[in-house]
Parts: sequence; structure tokens; C-alpha cells
Amino acid sequence: IARFVAYLGTLGACGAVLVGARLRRNDEPTPVGRAVAMGLGTALVALGIQLVTLGALVTGEGLGSIAQPGVLALVFDEGFGITAVIAVISLVGVTITAGLPFEGAARSIALVGATVAPISMVLYGHTRTMSPAWLGYAADAIHLLAGTVWFGGLLATIAVVRLRRRQNEGGGAAEAIATFLGIAAIAASLVIAAGVMMSWIEVGSIEALTSTTYGQVLLAKISTIVVVLACAAWNRYHLLPHVTDGTADDHANLTQLRRLNRVMTLEVALIVAALALTSVLVNVTPAKAISDPQPIV
Repeated sequence: IARFVAYLGTLGACGAVLVGARLRRNDEPTPVGRAVAMGLGTALVALGIQLVTLGALVTGEGLGSIAQPGVLALVFDEGFGITAVIAVISLVGVTITAGLPFEGAARSIALVGATVAPISMVLYGHTRTMSPAWLGYAADAIHLLAGTVWFGGLLATIAVVRLRRRQNEGGGAAEAIATFLGIAAIAASLVIAAGVMMSWIEVGSIEALTSTTYGQVLLAKISTIVVVLACAAWNRYHLLPHVTDGTADDHANLTQLRRLNRVMTLEVALIVAALALTSVLVNVTPAKAISDPQPIV
């Protein structure tokens, strides 16, 4: 649960900053607003809970064991330490820019932090045991960063659309959606390509995909992403053309914008479900390790 909340807060907030920076106009608020700051704070708390929980799991002596001498070092040796340190520094860096004018050093710190924080999660989990290691790390980094842009970008786009609708800028709202859909197409392609590569490394065969817990959870995640892709395609090829149609009246455009917004909200919910399944996958033994165990040497 703590890992899921950390994923949710980190990917959502960081993606909102990265895509929000692309969508915003100079006269619009900073993308590092109150909602983003709350997401960043939630991610930091979740990382702290993970640290305490891992201490309990490593020692078997309860949540208070993290305060015992040597336990913190033991947890860090398990690989979580470097992830936690990089993630905390990056998330705090983005947080301190909240509410500041999005320019100069504040803008640079926010963008760098929002890029590094998701990638830091590559350093802990199954990626450490993938072979070849360089391919596993590269695929996981691309998967996480592209997923961040996709998920957080949806949140940023919904926020921008609502802002511009309040200002009676239907054309500006449609422009933001069109821009994001172009970004999302690239992000989704990278998510799929990197995901296929990691699945090949971690699963290895169709039989392992269908006969192991890891494979079945992975299939559930893939099914969820397929539905998200269908929603995105519906927005891109069916709803958006109606919004950008210069012959349509304002009422018709407003109706289509509302439908676009509802479909994007559904996409957010589905990606949240996919992140929950990802959190489960990280705690399950990879399918290939079960179907093709290697001798201990």
C-alpha cells in the first residue's frame, strides 16, 4: 500500500509539473500548485512509511525496529536507501518551488526534480535482478518516466481545461487537449515498448505468463492499459475533431469538451488501477524465476 501511494503521489505530481510546464501560458499559474504540493507531500510520507515497514520486514520485530541500531543501515543495504535518498531530494526540490513564479532557477529545479524522482524508483525492486542489467534498468527508466508523463499529464490537462473553461476559452481548452494527446501518444508508445521488453525479461514464455501469479497480475495490468488506450483513441479521433470543428456552435463545443473531460477522468482512474497492480507486481516473484529456476551457486 505504501509503495502504491508513493507511485501515485510521485508519478502524478511530477507528471503534472512536466506536462503542465508545456501546456501553461505565461499568464497562467505555476504548474507547481497546491494540488501538486499535496501529491509531493503524500509521496514523501509514503516513502517514510515504506522505510519503517521494510525495517519491520527485515527484522521481524515490528514497526519500532527501525529505531534499533543497525536496522536502518540494513534496510539501506537492501537497495531501498539510494532510491529513498534520491527521491526525497528530488521531491523536496520540486516542493520548495510551489507557489513561486515559474521561471529561472525555480523552473529549472522543478523540472529536474520532477524528472529525477520517478527514475529513482528504478534502483529498487526486480530491476536489480534483471539480466542483462543495463537493458532492465533502461527499460524500467523509460517505462516509469513515460508513465509519469502520461498519468500526470492527464491530471495537468484536466486542470488546464477547467481553468480555461472558467475563462470561457473553449478554443484554448481544446488546444491544451490536442497538445497533450500528441504528448500522450509518444508516452504511451514508450510505455508499451519498455513494458514489453521488461515482460520478456521477467516472464520469458507464454506458459509462465498464464500459469504464475506474476503473469496473471501482469495480464490484468495489460488489460487495464488497453482500455486506457481505447479511451485515448476515442478522445483523439472522435471527440477532439468535433471540438476543433470551426463550424460547430459554442454549445456543441462545450458539450464535447465535457465529454472529453469525463473520458480523461476515466483514464486517470484506470491508470490508478494500473499503478495498484504495478505495486503488487513488485512484491511478487517474477514468473521466469518460478518457471525456470536457476541453481544456487
